[in-house]
Amino acid sequence: ASTLRQPRIELLGVPRLLLVDGSEHVFERKDAALLALLALDGPTPRAHAAALLWPEVSEQKARSNLRQRLFRLHLIAAHELVR
Repeated sequence: ASTLRQPRIELLGVPRLLLVDGSEHVFERKDAALLALLALDGPTPRAHAAALLWPEVSEQKARSNLRQRLFRLHLIAAHELVR
C-alpha cells in the first residue's frame, strides 16, 4: 500500500482517517459528524458546531467538548485537520 503525502478523510462507509504512514484511524460518531458538518457547511462558528453536536449540555460544556475533540483529532492526524 502506498503512503499519502497528507492525511485523507473518508466519511462514506466507515468514517476514517487515512494517515501518511499508511495506517488508519476509525472516527467516533461525533468526530465524523463534526467533519461532515464542516465539509458540507464550510467555516462554521464554534458555538454553532458545539450546540449541534452536544445539544443536551450547557454551552460552556459543549464548547469544551468541541475543543477537546479538535485537539484529539490534531494529535491523531499529526496535521491540522480543522482550522
